[in-house]
Amino acid sequence: MNSLAAIIELFKADSAIAALVSTRVYYGNKVKITPSSFPCILVSRAAGTVDDDEMPVVEPMFDVRCYGSTQVAAEQVADAIRSSLHGKTRLQTTNYFFHYVRIINGPMDASEQVSNSQSWDCCYLSLMAEIE
Repeated sequence: MNSLAAIIELFKADSAIAALVSTRVYYGNKVKITPSSFPCILVSRAAGTVDDDEMPVVEPMFDVRCYGSTQVAAEQVADAIRSSLHGKTRLQTTNYFFHYVRIINGPMDASEQVSNSQSWDCCYLSLMAEIE
């Protein structure tokens, strides 16, 4: 099972989240995002059960960074994730079943320094899910 693919599919399938970011949901720390791709979501694995094709259920934790052209825009994306998914159970996407999704930290406003002269507005969340 690919838990990153699962959470990205969940974000893209949610109408409130998709209304803000469309399909701009990315994974990994090596993704090159730019302000032209805002608003967007960047997801990375934080901890939890390691993805394994032999395990039918995994419990990963994710770090989620929501970017926007302004702090308010970044917060709107984070709020959409929290409102749509926190505490929800029995969510189904095309390829995955989520027993639960829980926000365990955030949203927290931040500014990410990308160069000496540029910073991006973002909002951080951490979430945990049980995925089958």
